[in-house]
Amino acid sequence: MAAMAGIQLKNYAAVEQTYNVESVNANLVGWVETGAASLIAGKRATLGIKFPKDLATGTVRLTGKLTYPVTDGVTGALLRTPLATFDIVIPAAASQTERREMFARFKDFVGDAVLTAAVDDLAIPY
Repeated sequence: MAAMAGIQLKNYAAVEQTYNVESVNANLVGWVETGAASLIAGKRATLGIKFPKDLATGTVRLTGKLTYPVTDGVTGALLRTPLATFDIVIPAAASQTERREMFARFKDFVGDAVLTAAVDDLAIPY
């Protein structure tokens, strides 16, 4: 098992933002961005894992969530919270090579210009 540690996530300006461990339990870890003006303004990331009862035939589910609360600069009131979630479902019997191949493609898909354009334009390419 990997040790729980802070993570670095780049913002839109490609500047790394530090997220410190906020909570840990057996199957879920949560991070919060340092320097948030308030608890409500804290940008958060979570990563969870769920194992099947039967590792030989079941699937492992990895889930993640990233939240980006937007607050009023004067009042501090929460205005909206864009978020991103993902599920990665892997047969427990999959080899490490198969898992790595799937993850490499997933990472590239998330960073692809098609997805970037969909987020920017709020439209699916056609």
